[in-house]
Amino acid sequence: MLKLGIWDREEHNRKTLQKICENYIVQEDYNIRIFCCSGNSEEIKNSEELAFYILENSQDAQGSTLLHNVRAHNPNHYIILILKSAQELLKTIKPFVRPSGFLIRPAQKEPTQKLLREIYLDYLQVTKSDHSYFVFRADDGEHCLPYQNILYFESKLKKVFVRTNAQQFSFYASLSKLAHQAPPYFCRVYKSFCVNTKRIQFVDYPTMTVYMEDGSEVPLSRTYKDALRNSLALEGKKL
Repeated sequence: MLKLGIWDREEHNRKTLQKICENYIVQEDYNIRIFCCSGNSEEIKNSEELAFYILENSQDAQGSTLLHNVRAHNPNHYIILILKSAQELLKTIKPFVRPSGFLIRPAQKEPTQKLLREIYLDYLQVTKSDHSYFVFRADDGEHCLPYQNILYFESKLKKVFVRTNAQQFSFYASLSKLAHQAPPYFCRVYKSFCVNTKRIQFVDYPTMTVYMEDGSEVPLSRTYKDALRNSLALEGKKL
């Protein structure tokens, strides 16, 4: 599922954009969900999953902060900038923004649908071919997480739970299969846990406990202790 967030302080334009997007998503049966739409930048939610944002091109502190936050959570987010006029294209747009496209006020159906279609098709291509993303289906739809953001996978209650610093999802799957498909910096440490070694803070071998960077604790079994040591060595980490 591709999440879509809209920020525009001009209420009429924002509501028009939202309506155009909603209708087109239904019409084309796209797996897109509008997860936030507001004129208040503080209400625009950040997402670790690959997401699509339509944002007012604002050079003030509120706009700059929002753009920085969006990019910080995932450098690959799609960002469409809303311009007041075509002349704004001549103004300096900060390099970190890296916009995927532009929309000019007032919101119009055809250009909005065109960008929505192009970004969704690119999203489908990326999630199918880029192995740095973990794509899975939970009860609320399809999700796409960068592997590097995942702390660990845990198997319990006949489900697999995937944990990041900010979110947790659950779905039906085989932990063994997920561990096999994950990048080499993931390591099985217990029969029910597979961890991202890049996100390990410390390993307490006397108590057989792995401490993750968010403070969570994962058990370590003797069966997987040597495998973890080897994996950490390959990462150049001495824990």
